[in-house]
Amino acid sequence: MSAVRSAPAQNLRIGVRAGPTFSFLSDSPVPFRGTALDAATNVNLRLDFHVGGYVVAPLTDRWSVQPELLVLQRGGHLSRPTLESYAAERYRLSYAQGAVLARRALSLPGPLSMHAVGGVALDLALDATLRRDLQTTEIDTRSRVDLLASDRLRRWDAGGIVGVRFGYPTGPSSRAALELRYNYGVRPVFKRPPAAEDPFPLTGTSSFHHDAITASLSYTLPLDSLF
Repeated sequence: MSAVRSAPAQNLRIGVRAGPTFSFLSDSPVPFRGTALDAATNVNLRLDFHVGGYVVAPLTDRWSVQPELLVLQRGGHLSRPTLESYAAERYRLSYAQGAVLARRALSLPGPLSMHAVGGVALDLALDATLRRDLQTTEIDTRSRVDLLASDRLRRWDAGGIVGVRFGYPTGPSSRAALELRYNYGVRPVFKRPPAAEDPFPLTGTSSFHHDAITASLSYTLPLDSLF
C-alpha cells in the first residue's frame, strides 16, 4: 500500500486521443449481433468520430488509474428492404463520456509498450438525430427527428470498457500510441413511446443498446513538462 500512498504528483501524465468509432445498435447479448425485430431488418455499423483527453495516475510500477473525458458520436443504421418498399433509419447520437479505467502495463521486448485497460463509463447525451427514409412504388419520403426534443432518447447511458494500447516513445518522456477498445452499453438507448403514439418502425419494440469499437491515436507526456 505504500506505493499507492507515495505516488508523487510529478509522475502524473496527461494525454489526448482521437479516432474513428465503429458503432452498432444491438438487441442481443452477443456483441455486434443485433437481431432487431425480425429477419427482414438489417442492423448495420455506423462510422463516427471521438476525441478527448485523459490523466494517467501511477499507483505502482505496473498499475495506474486513468480518468478520461471524451466527446463521441455513435448510433446505428437500420434498414428493411422488401420487394414493395425500402425503409431505413439512421441514428446519429452524440455523447459526453466520462470514464474511470484501470491500466496495467504488460511486458514487451524492445521500445514498444503495451497496456491493458478496463473500467466503467457514464455518458450524457448532447445531441441526437434520426433520419428516416421510406420508398415505395408510390411515395418517396424523408424526414428528420430530434430525439432529445421529442423525448425519445434516454439522456444517460452507462457501460463497460475493455481494450489494449500499444505505445512507442517519441521523445525522452513522451509516447504516441494506438489504442483499440470495446465499449458496451448496459441501458436501452430509446424510451418506449406512449401507447397513443406510433413507434419508430424499426426500433419501436426493441431494447437496443450501444455496441462500439474505438480505434484511437493518442499522445501522452508528463504533466510537469507543461510548466
